[in-house]
Amino acid sequence: MNIIYLKDENSIADFAYQWTEEKIAEFGATSLYIPAGKTPVQLYLLFEKLRPSWLENKKLIQVDDILDGAEKGKFNKFFAEILKGYYKNIIIPSLHQPHQADLSILGLGPNGHIAFHEPHLPDNFEYGEVNLTGQTKKDLDLPDNTKGITYGATKFLRTKAILLIVVGENKKQILSKLLNGFKCPATLLLDHSDLTIVCEESLKSRS
Repeated sequence: MNIIYLKDENSIADFAYQWTEEKIAEFGATSLYIPAGKTPVQLYLLFEKLRPSWLENKKLIQVDDILDGAEKGKFNKFFAEILKGYYKNIIIPSLHQPHQADLSILGLGPNGHIAFHEPHLPDNFEYGEVNLTGQTKKDLDLPDNTKGITYGATKFLRTKAILLIVVGENKKQILSKLLNGFKCPATLLLDHSDLTIVCEESLKSRS
């Protein structure tokens, strides 16, 4: 595990861009798991601005989405807006067609979830429809009965390399707990042989 602290989101986006380029080359990767949300926005803006040749024709596998209600498909709409140039390459999660990627880019949820692999789900969860926790529904302003669809830690652990991006002051507590042995879905990633965690400097615990 490699833990890197950088000064701000732009620095993290630059690092994540370089990581993606290097890992695609190292492993001959043709597909990546990618998350929606605020965490990876600056990275996606770089993809759109620079349009790197090494990302062309790569499969971008959306890791999760909202499955029902007024917000159904919200995350795919996010990709349609923020990754216009690559939207044709994005694979939307569906109930019957899971895909295995070569690389994982992930964010960390405030309760330790990765994608919608929530703390109440089994460690060996791979893919499917899930009930969201109250905290997640609150964070996303979703109704109580909202369900999600998601890939899980088992799928991410099968990728050749994982980049976990952690930004936002609301992640400071869970990051500290994760690095000090707290059990949550993100903890499972710590067993991967090629895991990089890149975080904002402000999230570094001071003792």
